[in-house]
Amino acid sequence: MDVLVRDQLNKLYQLLASHQVNHTATISDYQQIKRIVQALTANEQIHHEQLSTIFPEIYHYGLQGESVPNLKEHIETNYDSIEKWMETIDTARFTLE
Repeated sequence: MDVLVRDQLNKLYQLLASHQVNHTATISDYQQIKRIVQALTANEQIHHEQLSTIFPEIYHYGLQGESVPNLKEHIETNYDSIEKWMETIDTARFTLE
């Protein structure tokens, strides 16, 4: 796996993990999530079906997070999805090597 892809997946994982553990985030977090997902989606070297499935979901989470009135509630509403995304990213980091 390309070092840049690994770094992007690691950063995305860390951001999601922080949201899940701390139940808090910033608008900047959501903007960064969107940028990372856009970059990963545009990368034609990534051929991973499960990642391709979750990237639009994570992007939508980031997009919504930029404008929701209650960030904590947004995280709690998406808690199970965040966990699923983290598991998929974690698995992908090892299978893309």
